[in-house]
Amino acid sequence: MKLWKGLNYEGRAQYQRGSLEGYDYYDQNSYRVRNERVFFTQAPAAAGAAPVYFLPNTGGHYLTQNQTQLAWTIRNQLSYENTFAKKHQLSALAGTEVRSNFSKTLGTFKRGYDFQTQSFGYVDELMLGTTGVSNPVNFLPSRTINVLTVNQHTYGETDRRFFSLYGNMAYTYDRRYTLNSSVRMDQSNLFGSDPSIQYKPIWSIGGAWNISRENFFKSDLVNNLKLRLTYGLAGNAPIPGQGGPYDIVGARNNAIFAGLGTGYVLFTPRNDLLTWERTATTNIGVDFGLFDNRLSGSIDAYDKQTSNLLGFVPIDPTTGFSYAYDNLGSLSNRGLEIMLNSVNIKSKDFQWRTTLTLSYNRNKITELKRNIVLTQSNKINGTQMEGYSAYPIFGYNYIGLDPNGNPLALNATKDTVRLASQLKVDDPMYAGTTQPLWYGGITNQVSYKNFSLSFLIVYNLGHMMRRDVNRFYTGRLINNLPTYFNDRWKVAGDETKTDVPKYIANTATNTSSRNTAFYTSAFRNIESASYLRLRDLTLNYALPSDMVKKLTMSELSVYGQVNNVLLWTKNKNGIDPEYFDVQNGLRTERMPAFYTFGIRASF
Repeated sequence: MKLWKGLNYEGRAQYQRGSLEGYDYYDQNSYRVRNERVFFTQAPAAAGAAPVYFLPNTGGHYLTQNQTQLAWTIRNQLSYENTFAKKHQLSALAGTEVRSNFSKTLGTFKRGYDFQTQSFGYVDELMLGTTGVSNPVNFLPSRTINVLTVNQHTYGETDRRFFSLYGNMAYTYDRRYTLNSSVRMDQSNLFGSDPSIQYKPIWSIGGAWNISRENFFKSDLVNNLKLRLTYGLAGNAPIPGQGGPYDIVGARNNAIFAGLGTGYVLFTPRNDLLTWERTATTNIGVDFGLFDNRLSGSIDAYDKQTSNLLGFVPIDPTTGFSYAYDNLGSLSNRGLEIMLNSVNIKSKDFQWRTTLTLSYNRNKITELKRNIVLTQSNKINGTQMEGYSAYPIFGYNYIGLDPNGNPLALNATKDTVRLASQLKVDDPMYAGTTQPLWYGGITNQVSYKNFSLSFLIVYNLGHMMRRDVNRFYTGRLINNLPTYFNDRWKVAGDETKTDVPKYIANTATNTSSRNTAFYTSAFRNIESASYLRLRDLTLNYALPSDMVKKLTMSELSVYGQVNNVLLWTKNKNGIDPEYFDVQNGLRTERMPAFYTFGIRASF
């Protein structure tokens, strides 16, 4: 709605509703159903007698999942835009927004369900959930009575509500100098009600200088050059149900509450001071175009300082809780982002274009309220800690085997140790981060007449991973072994040929006499996880336009594509870092190469 010259009002209301229904069915012969049944079956009391079933012995497990989502938004906004004296451009807007996102889930579970008759068996939930079944056919270790977890119905709701005030303004003079700013204030039901932490604004301010528009700037090579500088604050809201101004409780339909009414469990204690996770970002950038924009792109350097990180922190256990959802620390991120576009060859029939993206990021946790005591084993397992990357990797200073084939390591003072109990928190050695420091991609597009070829290479560089090594050193063999199990110490003198510890059959002896983690988590077994991959290659042929028009189409082409066909890695052990647990040194299932052929048509 136009109110005045350059001034407009806009009102908008939006309502969305969505639903999802699904089910899972496990028939009576499935492992899941048969396994549960034997836990609640008593063997026949005499020869020829029938077993005693406490769960239906026919029919399967029928589970339903239903979800309904409701969302609405109401926005009122004033905007102004005008140009004065041909050189002054001003734009501004201000508004309010109210949002609600509501999600409801309902699940059911029936045993003994028969799809043909749509009937189900009855279960004595009270008896099975309290008294249980004694002397069943199968039972858990150290138990002779099995108790059923009764979960016939589950129901949950999540409601997120926001009220926001926002505005921004931009001013440009003679298309050379630009100033812009924005501000937003939010109130939500997701964090504390203390007035000092509600309506805290998030904001940004920035400026740009288009140097290529200046009279003094004359260059035949550079046709566009712009400098940018911004600073701002952004925020993240807490997870719904993990904190807020009230205690969060939930009802529990458990057989142990039978006859006592509804049972309730306190999930999360209230926290009136819970606040937004806030990130202050400084960004300096330059946009450029060279050689009539044959080469163009941007370079940005940023510094992000995040405070009031959200997570679980330790609290006084006398409150009844060991941990609570709270603001727990600070994180620093510094990096660089580069994007280049080049027109390498351009003629009537032949073109070749390249796009390069390159990003660099290094982070460090600058403050952290720990929820567990820091130990040397925590560091090996990749726990987060102050002064290091958010994804650190540590290794033991492993020095090889003793004459008996057992692993040895050095502590920080260069003393030889055999057991983990002889190490302190400062003894593991820092090897780097499991998060790539450099990452990006290169896209090439080549076309000749009606043919076009494009391919994308992605890369992740500068991060580390724990090499997969033999992990079977004691106990019974229950899985297939890797071939490098043969590299272990076998006889005296092998310690000069191998650094793989020997096998000890007795688990108690193995545990008390040595620590094989010195080898499996050794610093020497940490290596580069850098890789480059040809993500996809596509060849396309577009049929001539006159032929396409005769078919009453606007476009018709055929194409073929291959994915994940080539990989270059820095490691020499055949490890694909993209499909690998880099912290624990475990291989995961790789996505195979696949091929696609198709036809694109537009009418």
